[in-house]
Amino acid sequence: MSHIRSHFLFYEYAMITFRSSVFFLGLCLIFGLGACGGDSNGVPILPSPDNGGTVDTGTIPDFGTGGDVGAGNYPALPTSLPSVAHAGVVYVSHFHTSDLRMVRVDGATPVSLPSYELGVPGDDLALDPDNDRLFVAKFVSKQVEVLQLSRPASPSAPVSAPVPLATIPLAETPLLVRHDRALNRLYVFTAPDAGGGLLTTFHLSIYDMSNPSQPILRNPMPHNVPVTTSVALDPLRQILFLYERNSTTDARYLHVYDLLSPDLSEVPGAPLNLNTMFPQTNNTGMSIRGLTVDENQHRLYGARAQTANSELIVIDYPGALPTTTQRYGDLANMALATVIPDFFNVDLPPESRPNLLDAFGPHLDRQLGAIFFSASAWAADVSFKHAIVVPMNSALQPVPACGEFEGFGCFYKGYSNGTSVGYKATDEAACVNSTHRVFVGSSFDVSSEADPGSLHLFRYDTTLSMTPWLEADGGNPVVGGLPINAICH
Repeated sequence: MSHIRSHFLFYEYAMITFRSSVFFLGLCLIFGLGACGGDSNGVPILPSPDNGGTVDTGTIPDFGTGGDVGAGNYPALPTSLPSVAHAGVVYVSHFHTSDLRMVRVDGATPVSLPSYELGVPGDDLALDPDNDRLFVAKFVSKQVEVLQLSRPASPSAPVSAPVPLATIPLAETPLLVRHDRALNRLYVFTAPDAGGGLLTTFHLSIYDMSNPSQPILRNPMPHNVPVTTSVALDPLRQILFLYERNSTTDARYLHVYDLLSPDLSEVPGAPLNLNTMFPQTNNTGMSIRGLTVDENQHRLYGARAQTANSELIVIDYPGALPTTTQRYGDLANMALATVIPDFFNVDLPPESRPNLLDAFGPHLDRQLGAIFFSASAWAADVSFKHAIVVPMNSALQPVPACGEFEGFGCFYKGYSNGTSVGYKATDEAACVNSTHRVFVGSSFDVSSEADPGSLHLFRYDTTLSMTPWLEADGGNPVVGGLPINAICH
């Protein structure tokens, strides 16, 4: 998922990763990308082969945004998506190192594998689980790399290195990538040059990935969307959820776009005013992170990050399914969406309830109907907030797990020779392997984030009881400097 942090002093939407070490990069996005190597003329910039790599810029006679064949002739979409077994390998990208780390989690102990060199740091990641493909957004080189992943036949079978299939060149900075399983499309969100002013718009380009070695750009003119730090797709309904913090009013909105409309129009009833849906206030602003869709349950999950008001958010939206003659926007109204309360009752004063101090993202085990909520909380024996995972059941209630915070949750800890050596902080990168029942969290070195980070693995059972899972030497798997995304393949 995307990883935008409140460490940055100015705008939460300025960059895919908010932290003090990217201060200059945030300024580039706020005051114009010309200083960062982008076009300084302030004109819309299209993906271009001039940046290296290959992409077909011809449109195709297909459906939906860019190349729509007309209303009343929409694609036959699936009514559900099957689960795909995890291969058992975790892929991790970093802000400070240019390698893609690989850790195997399908055996008796986790095993670190040789890393794959990307050439530049990898930022956002997206997975096509049906075809075992990984999409890597490269901020520095303005590219998206398409990698073919291997699927070992057994825990004893070898894991091959990723194989590059294509490079999508971009003239703008890629910040977010998402893959659509239903139509096999890739959505790439880029930051255009602000021409020295405030960045108010992102661009969305859509690629057909039917031939992964030759992606086809569906919309030669990119769609304009609000600046965002979190997006999610519902492939069954062909809708895009996009979080916006309005820079003028400071209001928070949830946009819902109909992807089968030729002009990327919003679904009736959208956008939703998140300040109205989540009205509780304190001395910090609300941010929404880690948007995740369970399309089979027509639910949107996210993390509300607001110090003591941090919580899991769950929005149930209309479950109508498009047909070959009607889009979702013809059938549904987002005004009917409802909030499903979670365990963290932020209507109560913080001192009268268990309260978190930050929130990063929900990670779903759809087989068990469980949510692994990555967050931060006070550790009892230290005076600082630390990373924690809170497993929650389908009723959105936490289960004991390790029982380390208010009777539930598991803190991220470093280990040496099987002994805990302290609590850790996270920048969200996390994922769930539901086949092998492993939660994967990550941490960075708060004293020097360029130094190696760690993975924090927990095995869990059907009751969501969790235990730390260490490498054979009794330590955590080591990853690069400041892990910012993790994908469980």
